[in-house]
Amino acid sequence: MAKSESSKNVLLQKTRKKRFLQRSNRRLDDGGPYDHQVIDIYPSSLGSLQPDEARMIIIDKLNDAANGDTVVFHPGHYVINASICPFEKGTIWSAHPSYTIRGVGDSPSDTVLFGMEFNCNGNNMVIENIEVWGSQGQPCEYPGSFDEDSGLIFRNSIVKTYGKPFDLLAHKINFLNSEYINMLPGSSNGLIDNDRMGFVAIRSKFFGFDAAIEFDNQMPDPSDEVVPKVYGNTFEGNCADCAFESTTGCANILANIEPNTPKGNSVVVTNLVDILRHQKYGEKFLPPISNIKFKKVSEKGETTVYRIPNGYSILDMPSGFYPVYTHAAHAYQFDSTAVYKKFVTISFKREEVFGSDCSEVEFFYYRKSDGMEKWKSLKLTTKQNTWRYTVTLKKAKIPLDGTIVAAFVPES
Repeated sequence: MAKSESSKNVLLQKTRKKRFLQRSNRRLDDGGPYDHQVIDIYPSSLGSLQPDEARMIIIDKLNDAANGDTVVFHPGHYVINASICPFEKGTIWSAHPSYTIRGVGDSPSDTVLFGMEFNCNGNNMVIENIEVWGSQGQPCEYPGSFDEDSGLIFRNSIVKTYGKPFDLLAHKINFLNSEYINMLPGSSNGLIDNDRMGFVAIRSKFFGFDAAIEFDNQMPDPSDEVVPKVYGNTFEGNCADCAFESTTGCANILANIEPNTPKGNSVVVTNLVDILRHQKYGEKFLPPISNIKFKKVSEKGETTVYRIPNGYSILDMPSGFYPVYTHAAHAYQFDSTAVYKKFVTISFKREEVFGSDCSEVEFFYYRKSDGMEKWKSLKLTTKQNTWRYTVTLKKAKIPLDGTIVAAFVPES
């Protein structure tokens, strides 16, 4: 029995080593076309295994993910108890994968992950429609620097932590339409801003913290290069200012942060940042968007955008098209809390996004909330000139909030 078990372990180690070498080669192909695979994880395939065996299979599948992949957790409960990243990549920090972890249940609570820890890892990740327990963020261990090139977005998710908030020295942590809950009330603060990079909290709920948001170095300054985007949230408790010195109501401390989309006619939003990848110092990875123009805004709000990590694996490719690549997939998630009328236009910087040789780029859109199962073309509402592509989205058919716009090139 012992011999059989030993042989099984040796075979498992050889298999894992082989798979590691295969996925390492995929990740090191930085800047080129990726496979954009969908990696499925089912609870039914783990039910007959010992807990530790099941846990290692889950970790292996997460480790298999490369740039542009989608890791899909089907409804169920999963025990992980491990750091999600840095994925055995040694000192090759620039090669860490960026991808999306998604639950496919009707609500986040249908898919629960226990014991996930997020360390700095040089990648960008979106976690969507999942309930996560036991989360914590650790300070970056990379010698001599902060890990400003890592980003993490919780989207339509529930995050339950045990008194250890995410450390924004190590991550850009963003919450969109999510809940952030401290299971040990009175033990810590929630989001901590150190004035290195802005953070985003939009339409989210914060519970159980001494202070929902703590501005560690200074009060939020609307003239700052990276203004925190905090809008439409529910805060239980206070917010803190100036390195633990005092607390006050969140409405007071956030009063001088105005959303970037004001009320008015012909409202133009410029200076957009990629809320997942933006770096305050050094290269900023700004999205290649000149502006977003609203015909008429009747109620002010915040408008955001980020290049989604799994840009071309969320759906099958449109027939007769292939992806556009300049460093990564060109698929952009737009969100806006502004109430507007008629339509919006998005102006993409042509050469910066697609290069001068892509003269036949076609835009498509996708809205998960509308039950769409494939990309739909925006060809009839796209205009172009030497400098930009301008895409028009009519609100009655394609509201900006929650819409993904992606670029493809015809095969012919």
